[in-house]
Amino acid sequence: MVIEKIAEEHSIPMKKPFFKKYLIGKGQTENCEYILVKPLTYMNNSGIIFPGLLRRYTAPGDKVVVIVDNLDLPEGTCRIKKEGSPGTHNGLRSIVDNLGHNHFLRLFIGIGRPEKKEEIISYVLTDPDAHHYPLFTRGIDRAADAALKLVSHPLDEVMNEYNRRTSA
Repeated sequence: MVIEKIAEEHSIPMKKPFFKKYLIGKGQTENCEYILVKPLTYMNNSGIIFPGLLRRYTAPGDKVVVIVDNLDLPEGTCRIKKEGSPGTHNGLRSIVDNLGHNHFLRLFIGIGRPEKKEEIISYVLTDPDAHHYPLFTRGIDRAADAALKLVSHPLDEVMNEYNRRTSA
């Protein structure tokens, strides 16, 4: 949803290359170019697209931004992390496994947790209800802004801005 938001706001056409499992589009800020990539795989296999992409488009690890949801962050918030283990996030695990390293930026979007642990899968895979939707879209908006700043501003500056605690 973050990739879709950026593409829509900046009129970036997203195209599917032949025989590839992703959509890709190129954009530009005032001082740099960037590439948006949206995997078309299941989340647990999202890493399979990375080796080929990074062979074609070289980028240092601090300019590769992976955007993922996070149950442990409150709705409407986002956090940036330089690197680390994938923890229990299967999408991140797939990326680390396919790259063979964890040297890339993570942009986490808080989605909160459902009341009951057994509801996690359906909670993650469905759209939020009307009550939670405003916070959810706020998180998408903040993450879209943060993603663009990460490609064009110093990392520490962006982390200081977006990793601050805010009231939801």
